[in-house]
Amino acid sequence: MKTFRCCVLLFFSVMLLGCNTSDVAQENARLTQELSALTSERDSLAERVSELGKELSALRSELDEIKHGAGRLLSDGERHLSDKNISDAEKAFSYILGKHPTSKEADVARAHLKKISEDRERQEREKAERINNSLDFMRVTTDKVEGITWYTPKKALGGYGETLSPLILYVGKKSEPWLRMKLFYKSDNWLFVDKAIAYIDGVKHAISGDMFERDHTGGTIWEVSDVSPTSVDLYVLREIIKSKETIIRFYGKQYHNDRKMTPAFKKALQEALDAYEVLGGSMERYQ
Repeated sequence: MKTFRCCVLLFFSVMLLGCNTSDVAQENARLTQELSALTSERDSLAERVSELGKELSALRSELDEIKHGAGRLLSDGERHLSDKNISDAEKAFSYILGKHPTSKEADVARAHLKKISEDRERQEREKAERINNSLDFMRVTTDKVEGITWYTPKKALGGYGETLSPLILYVGKKSEPWLRMKLFYKSDNWLFVDKAIAYIDGVKHAISGDMFERDHTGGTIWEVSDVSPTSVDLYVLREIIKSKETIIRFYGKQYHNDRKMTPAFKKALQEALDAYEVLGGSMERYQ
């Protein structure tokens, strides 16, 4: 009898435990489902908050552009204009006209664009006139034996064709024209030059010319390098033309000597470039 009661109690205990385990499992599943739904809702809300943040940022940016964009663009354009970055200045002014056409800044931008256009047209007219007249500034000599005509800027020369400029650009022409560049050192004492540099507004630039020929007469000596200029040389020559100050330094075996490029000597370089163009030369040859 005692054994039977134990078995019955054990049976009901197992049944009760089985019922509790099933309920717990169901409740756990329900809570898990609710947690998953809440997590999904949280992620969705976070994504929406992020989207709203981006929209708010875009609206603030648009509002800032409406309030201050034209002014900033005008300031940028005028800064580019002051730095002589004409292309960038035109882009900024043109953008104002497209983005803020009725603003007061647009009126200023139109005035700047008109001035840029007028300046460009004037410069083109002056260049055309300068080029057309360039041969008038040349001393022309002809080598009948070789069939070559030489064009040398008069501003680089003195009386009787004497060389004055320490750096000369000149043109030779047979069937086609070509450029020559001469470094010219003249003194009453030998320097034995082996190279030269151009000191342009505080910056040193190398110049081609490492083979100097030497001659003398009546107590005067000449040391000369005569070469075909490279694309780098032509860049340096253009920098010299527009420079405020250029010094040509000749380096000898022991000493050096400085010669200044005067405004006339700088202009002679430009005249040689213009003459080369008039005679049919192409700068692509020196690229």
